[in-house]
Amino acid sequence: MTLEGNAWVCYLPAGPLVEQIRRLDKKLNLPHGGKMAVNITPAHGPPQMQIDENVKAKIKTVMASRYDMATESLNLSYFYEDPVFHKEGWSMGLWRVNVINAVIELIISNTPNLRSLDLSRNKIRDMQMWAKLGGKIPLQRLNLSDNQIPRAHALEGLKALKELRDLDLTRNLLRDEYKDMPLYVESIRKRLGQLTRLDGVDLPKKIGFDAPVKTSLPTPLRIFVPNEELRGPLEKFVKDFFFCYDGGRQDLLHAYSDDAQFSLEYLRSPDRNHPYYPYNRNLQFTTDNSTRIKRLVVGKTAIVNLFVSLPRTQHIVESFSMDIFFIENAITGFNLSGCFREDFPASAKGGTLRSFSRNFLVQSSLTGMSILSDTLGVTLATTEQSSQFADVPVRANQALPPAVPQPTAAGIPDAAVQSAMVAQFATQSGMNEQFSRMCLVDNGWDFDKAAGAFLLLHKEGKLPAEAFIK
Repeated sequence: MTLEGNAWVCYLPAGPLVEQIRRLDKKLNLPHGGKMAVNITPAHGPPQMQIDENVKAKIKTVMASRYDMATESLNLSYFYEDPVFHKEGWSMGLWRVNVINAVIELIISNTPNLRSLDLSRNKIRDMQMWAKLGGKIPLQRLNLSDNQIPRAHALEGLKALKELRDLDLTRNLLRDEYKDMPLYVESIRKRLGQLTRLDGVDLPKKIGFDAPVKTSLPTPLRIFVPNEELRGPLEKFVKDFFFCYDGGRQDLLHAYSDDAQFSLEYLRSPDRNHPYYPYNRNLQFTTDNSTRIKRLVVGKTAIVNLFVSLPRTQHIVESFSMDIFFIENAITGFNLSGCFREDFPASAKGGTLRSFSRNFLVQSSLTGMSILSDTLGVTLATTEQSSQFADVPVRANQALPPAVPQPTAAGIPDAAVQSAMVAQFATQSGMNEQFSRMCLVDNGWDFDKAAGAFLLLHKEGKLPAEAFIK
């Protein structure tokens, strides 16, 4: 409070107290018999103090009187109410930028070994400026109780105080944000993980993996196949599938089972203009259950028709990684991830580079692998993928050669195709070429029909032993 003419002037924060004082206007008697007038007007706060050398000397004197050399602690509680400042009529609140700067400068230059600092009851709302103490003093304990800190984010400046272990935030506004103590403690420790004591309570030791790792991690594999017998067939399946997907997608009809299922997940914000959007089953954006069911594509014809409507692609084989996650009898589940270029100019490096992850569930048979389920996730390539594969040139694609030699238009294959079909049937069935040829001839050189007949006869035990002698 300061005397200006014949009036005493003070500054108060807005609130109930102001209204209570306003009601005292002309209610109090003065010594000469008159009534005391109370005039309240809005203000931005006390006039800004100019921190010159004289003022800084006074601040230093006050701080020196509050410093305990034995414990290396500084008590600045209720700093703005110090009698020295009142006598001068100065407003020295630690919420003022120039006052904070002056105090921080004096702490660094005069108390380099300060370990404990009390800033309680100073109407402080933010600690960002106090980050300047970081690396300058070995501060271990800080008392911020009875201030006006509104939320945990206002403590970000304390991250610079690496040696801080004990923090008191009692009776601050931020405590009201949390329903229980564990949530409150977790929020503070996320920002100040080095704390061992909070609000006068010892904190439990943080659970972590502090022990040094003495052994190096195993080298990652681009292809993980627990059963080496599957490696060859799977690699051929992948090569043939993407050769066809990047070329003539209609030829993929034979790759899917009749009741196969396909699901597409577009892992970006829902861009309604992109061709993927109408089929996107990304659960983050597709929340309606009926829409999720509608966008599940069932049946090989519907799946291939969808593929034809999607942008053309060129998959980059060098980027592929494969991991088998399920093997049960003749069914195998595996994940294939990598990059592809989308909507690229012919014979160029342009187009959008995308990252994909594809989960296949396939069933093996004599005729090859048939897809039961196919889930495709697509997003933009990562920075690392772009640096590795952005300059890989687009390669010309050709039609996929049939996995199994097919009969000619007349129904009977020529001699060369017959020999190839016999050799492949013998390899897959385990029979010798003589009985393999007989099986194919009896079924009109229809490979799938012959395979079905073989499986039936083998199951019923009607195949002679000599059929397997080579």
